[in-house]
Amino acid sequence: MPDKELNRVDYPTYMQALHNILNVPAHSFDLTTRIGMVPLAFALADNLKNAMIQAWQA
Repeated sequence: MPDKELNRVDYPTYMQALHNILNVPAHSFDLTTRIGMVPLAFALADNLKNAMIQAWQA
C-alpha cells in the first residue's frame, strides 16, 4: 500500500465550485432531464451532507 497515491482534494477550489453551482439562477439548469439536474443535485447533496456532519459535531 505505500506505493498507492492518495486522492487529494483541493478543498477551497471544491467549495468554490459548489458555491458557484448553488448561486447560478435556477433557469440555468434543465430540470426536465437527469443530465440537467446533476450539477444542482450534487451540490445540494454535498451541502446537506456537510450540514448534517456539522450538526452532529456540535
